[in-house]
Amino acid sequence: MSFTGKAGGFVGAGDDTERQKRMKVYREWFDKADRDYDESISIDELHKVLTNEKTAFDMNTVKFLIRLYDTDNNGSIERKEFYKLFDHIEDAQTRFIRYDLNNSGFIDEKELGLALAEIGFNPSSGALKSIQRRYGYNAADGVSLDHFLRIYTVASHLNSRFSGRVLNRPNWIEISRDDFMDLALNLP
Repeated sequence: MSFTGKAGGFVGAGDDTERQKRMKVYREWFDKADRDYDESISIDELHKVLTNEKTAFDMNTVKFLIRLYDTDNNGSIERKEFYKLFDHIEDAQTRFIRYDLNNSGFIDEKELGLALAEIGFNPSSGALKSIQRRYGYNAADGVSLDHFLRIYTVASHLNSRFSGRVLNRPNWIEISRDDFMDLALNLP
């Protein structure tokens, strides 16, 4: 059993029937990933379900996902957390596929800029280069799916936290020091 990212082709499905089908696939993935049958997915179990011959998730991304979706802070992912996690992964993968314009399996700098602009995060060229350095940009290939997932998650979080603070200048916000500290300390 390994993650293909397609959940039986039900990515983005909206009606109840499609959601039920997607949940069935998630249950199957969870049951196969839970190798010790303790009703939770450890970091190693999640790494195995996300890594296969097509997709390699590095351990830093897996740890990031555990921190983000482990709402009870027990160091593992239970069933409900797993379902939310895979909804998020599928959303990010759908965007990744949409912006991998040359079908290389990687997002280059231009494609990354387009993907971030779609969620309202319009980084300058310098900021885009910083993002790429921070999240594992490979100059020969670009950003892999697992690194894109981290970039997308952090950018979405920042964008939602900045809404309502936009000034009349593009890409500028107004933020207090207290809000900045809160934001910095609560980044995913």
